[in-house]
Amino acid sequence: MSQYMKAGYTPPKPPKKKKIPPKQKPQTHAPQQATSPQRRPPQTPKKPKVKRPLGVRMVMVLAALLGACTLAVLAFVIVAYQELNAYADQYYPGVYVETVHLGGLTSEQATTALKSKMDARIEAYSLDIVNENGQKIKSFSASDVSLAYDLQGQLNEAWKVGREGNLIERLLAVKSVREQPQVFEWAEAGDPVAAALLEQYYRSVAIPIFNSALLLDLDCVVLTGGLAAQKSLIEGVQRNLRSI
Repeated sequence: MSQYMKAGYTPPKPPKKKKIPPKQKPQTHAPQQATSPQRRPPQTPKKPKVKRPLGVRMVMVLAALLGACTLAVLAFVIVAYQELNAYADQYYPGVYVETVHLGGLTSEQATTALKSKMDARIEAYSLDIVNENGQKIKSFSASDVSLAYDLQGQLNEAWKVGREGNLIERLLAVKSVREQPQVFEWAEAGDPVAAALLEQYYRSVAIPIFNSALLLDLDCVVLTGGLAAQKSLIEGVQRNLRSI
């Protein structure tokens, strides 16, 4: 041991050397080129809103209303044609001849249905001649009095329903035969006012039929339209014809 350590003295440690960071190489930058400042495109000044005069605004409103009405009419025409053309080769619903409903039937089907009905009525026809005491003297059948009916004429009249006139008239005719008036239901339910009104109506129909039959010697008279679907109409008219 050295003499310093023997005496209890520790010599100081030499100071630590500071680490010097390595020198960095200076960065070389490319010389910046001088650029001219960007020019913004010239902005066009906003035009001030010009308030249209009242007349121009009214014309625009009327044009919009006219366009809306045109679209509504066009939609109505399309719907009407679709409804009418749905039965182009068939009778419209609600069309009756006598008590035979022809709605939805073709011409051949309607001919068969009506012919069977009319043939049955011809076979059941009987004209009885009675004396003053009410005793039957003679009875005549349909063939004895040459009773006949115009089948094709009745079918032609029924076919015309909804097929004559302009579009609106045709549509109204189809709508009318589909709707059944409630006065017949009221009369059947026992309403005296409705029954009296119907009796007056039957009389008003029977009188011109009677006069026409006398003047023109008609074989038959065809009642068409929505009311012809009511059985009470035929019965009421026939009852009034017998009483005239």
